[in-house]
Amino acid sequence: MNAASFEVNLARRVIERFNLSPPVDVESVAYRYAMVEHCPIPLQVDGICLNLKRPGIRPTIIVNLDRPLRRRRFTLAHELGHVLIPWHRGSLYDDFSLSDRERTFDRWEMEGEANRFASELLMPSDWISEVQTLANNFGRAVSWVQEQAEVSMIASAIRLIGIASANHIFAHCDDTGFVLNSGRSPGTLANAPAWNEDLDRSYLDGNAADRGEILAGGTCLYWWRFPDEVALAEPNDPRDWRSILQEIIDDLVAFDNDKPRVRQSINGVIGATNSSRRGSSAEELLAALMQRFDSKRAQGGIFPELPRHPNFRDFLIRRVKTLRGVGP
Repeated sequence: MNAASFEVNLARRVIERFNLSPPVDVESVAYRYAMVEHCPIPLQVDGICLNLKRPGIRPTIIVNLDRPLRRRRFTLAHELGHVLIPWHRGSLYDDFSLSDRERTFDRWEMEGEANRFASELLMPSDWISEVQTLANNFGRAVSWVQEQAEVSMIASAIRLIGIASANHIFAHCDDTGFVLNSGRSPGTLANAPAWNEDLDRSYLDGNAADRGEILAGGTCLYWWRFPDEVALAEPNDPRDWRSILQEIIDDLVAFDNDKPRVRQSINGVIGATNSSRRGSSAEELLAALMQRFDSKRAQGGIFPELPRHPNFRDFLIRRVKTLRGVGP
């Protein structure tokens, strides 16, 4: 297990010092270290920290009163992180209207550290691991954490996806299906849906072993769990994998000159995935290949349509059987 970061250990020391447990009374903890004000703030500012590490001056935290209560709780914990992390100095404000070009590397680093502090403070690692085990389902765990820790749905999902078992994906969307946030658990080969694009659920829904959705505040959290293994059902197509692949390429690639390169790319993905899954069963390799090709869809070219081709699964099954020596 990797060693915890400084900011996570700092949050754990605060938890231990004040004997905290969810739902954490973050307001009373913050008042021990800073002046705290709740008032409306214009633009997209969630919170402001003033006079950090100024000798003889008590720092001030200002939280935007126009935000929902659970979001304000996370913002307050985030700003407390700025107060307690030794190298966060001066005055900081969390303005999400800034473009990427206006954000410096140091600023991103500090925001990430403050977020990790807030997540650990409000949703401690030991507690959230126990919740995940008891829930035995990503959606139920998200709902439980957001209610018990009094955090937003997206804060709960982001915290849980980082410790979920491999093959989990979530997408947080507005009421039109536009992706506001997404993520995948460690070890998941398939890509999470792209941010700031319309959600395409067809492939995800069709290949998930379990899935669900949670509505909250006009937004929806969709989640999927992909299978660890996929049964090697007898293909509908009796041909060998080379013949099936050739037909797929002929259907999807317009120019003959491009076909050898496409074939090489497909075989390269299969070879690399097979090498990384040595020792796995044929069923586990098939599941991994399905995820790996899904993760290639964002690259354009043939890949967006490849997993949707009606003969693609038959091709993969034939190929996996050959690789594992369990059939033609």
